[in-house]
Amino acid sequence: MSVPTKALEPFIDAIADRVLDRMAGPRVLSLRNVSERLECTEKHVRHLITAGQLKPVDIGLGETTRTLRVSTDELRRYLELKGRAA
Repeated sequence: MSVPTKALEPFIDAIADRVLDRMAGPRVLSLRNVSERLECTEKHVRHLITAGQLKPVDIGLGETTRTLRVSTDELRRYLELKGRAA
């Protein structure tokens, strides 16, 4: 009996996240990935950035294109701050 690949994706993603978190250097996440981890909308993540609660990294290509990412270290800092405030 084989397990459908689609069913294994959450487990594979979790393992990949753990491996990447242990690698040297900060990892950056798309706003979509951040919203999935926070279980909120991308719009809310953008609000957190605008409000200064999350510091993004702009990896845009050129002067007019903004492509925002959030480092795993920054996301961890935000979550620790929220954990203390709760």
